[in-house]
Parts: sequence; structure tokens; C-alpha cells
Amino acid sequence: MQSVFWFRPEIEEWNPTPLDWDHAAVFILIAVSIFAWIASRRPRKCWEFAICGAFALLALRSVRNTPLFAIVALALVPPHLADALARFQNHFEGLRELCRRGPFQRVAAGFLGIVSVAIIIATFTLHKEHPLTMEVPRSRYPTAAIEFIQNHQLRGKMLNYCDWG
Repeated sequence: MQSVFWFRPEIEEWNPTPLDWDHAAVFILIAVSIFAWIASRRPRKCWEFAICGAFALLALRSVRNTPLFAIVALALVPPHLADALARFQNHFEGLRELCRRGPFQRVAAGFLGIVSVAIIIATFTLHKEHPLTMEVPRSRYPTAAIEFIQNHQLRGKMLNYCDWG
């Protein structure tokens, strides 16, 4: 049981979620969830708040828990977020009018098109030797051991640490 609290720097997903752009989505989702729970006028069920808060803490404790928090938040937060946004809809009337104008819609569509092209280019050029694959950083994982096993066609049972299984 104590191993749950051990930090394993060699396994990035088991470490605390760093506050950086790679993990911005989880922090944005936490902020939106907090806003929804605070600003909503709907009745709040204590168990829903407790579950959402617990999974948010788990997501901050370990990167691998962020998808679980996202699932919980997307199941429990939307009714409260919809109520909170409806509550403040009059404050956004000017923005709503701006979004209805044709020139703004054309500029927004062009911007989204440029961003989409940039994302596609980044998919094939940034941080990867082989696009559309999940690559293992060779500096952090024992990929040489795997290559050795493959090159020498080793067979049979193997004993290793569970972190590298």
C-alpha cells in the first residue's frame, strides 16, 4: 500500500501533473468545474461535489488520473455549468451580437482554418520521428533492452520490475 505514495520519476504518468502547456487542459477543466459549482443555482448534491473534487485531486497527484477526472467532470459538471452560463447570459449580449456579424464569422472561420492547418503540420513535424505514433522517449525507458531481446530472439519468461512491465 505504501508504494502508492512513491514517486517514480522514470514514469512521467505516475508523477504530479505539472503546471505547463502540455497539461493546460486539465487545469482549464478544473477551473471551469469550480466556476460551475460556485456559480450554479441548481441544488448541489454533496456526493457529486465530493467525487468531482476527489478526482480533481487525483488528477493533480498523478498525470495518469487526468482522463478519469475528465470523465467524472463531464458527467457531473454540465448541468451546473449550463445554469451558471444562463445566469450570466445578459453580461455576454455584446459578444453574442458580435458573433452574429458576417465579417466576424469569416475572420473566425479563417482563424480556425489556420489553426487546424498548423495542428496538422505540427502532428507531422514536432517532437516525433514517426508521425501518428506514440513514441517512447529513449532517454527515459529501456528501449535498448527491448531491441536486444528482439535482435537476439530471446524467448521464455522474464522477471522485471512492474514499472517497466
